[in-house]
Amino acid sequence: MNTIHLVDSEYRDFVVQIPIFDPERTTVTQMRADLVAAFAAMIPGTAFEREERLIAGPVGAPQVRVLIYRPARASASRPALLYIHGGGFVAGNPDMCDSATAKLAMDNGVVIVAVDYRLAPETSFPERSRIATPTLAWMIDQSAALGIDPARVGVLGDSAGGGLAAALALWHGIAAVTY
Repeated sequence: MNTIHLVDSEYRDFVVQIPIFDPERTTVTQMRADLVAAFAAMIPGTAFEREERLIAGPVGAPQVRVLIYRPARASASRPALLYIHGGGFVAGNPDMCDSATAKLAMDNGVVIVAVDYRLAPETSFPERSRIATPTLAWMIDQSAALGIDPARVGVLGDSAGGGLAAALALWHGIAAVTY
């Protein structure tokens, strides 16, 4: 059954480029790689710099990989966003939206920290949802070094990451944007 006609016409060309996962022909690892490559190819390249770090995860868990995007214009204290990627909890990573995340940071003068949360089926709920809280705490603890105003931190997530962003915002009483 084809349902592309149900997608808003403005987004159909984008949606048909997303690879279809066939568990009988594709491994989860290959599906993840295909998805990241497809998203990276859909987003026009933007020259940007990013910093990659490993930070402490939840107690007893491995370190968490984060990507930090900063606007070119230096400032002592900027608003910041914790970005949580989509991918249905089984695919994706913050790298797949590099250009879009960098553009968002540059266009809006914000620091963005994108968290690479652990995926299913290797990581079950609620472990993956616990990754964002220490990342948010790290952003606030390291606000001076990151150039972040700790009073102006929000969360942003798309798709599965939107659900995690909404939960994090409810748990901590902060602003969230989900889509």
